[in-house]
Amino acid sequence: MRFSDAVRERIREICAQYDLTLFALCQISDVPEATLRQFMRGYYHDIRLSTIYRICGGIGISVHEFFNSELFDQISGL
Repeated sequence: MRFSDAVRERIREICAQYDLTLFALCQISDVPEATLRQFMRGYYHDIRLSTIYRICGGIGISVHEFFNSELFDQISGL
């Protein structure tokens, strides 16, 4: 699994865990919806750490908690 795929999947897990739509996640995180939607659809393979930080702040978890997932143990490339 590529790093960007793991981040996408982790965002999907978080949305499910907190019962959030992608739009709602953008709202509480103050992340532009277009930015996150384009990343989630695979138009971009890179996401800024500052975006992940804002997502974490919006839902009240640490960046460590975001990356503390078995998904990131399966990384085979960027």
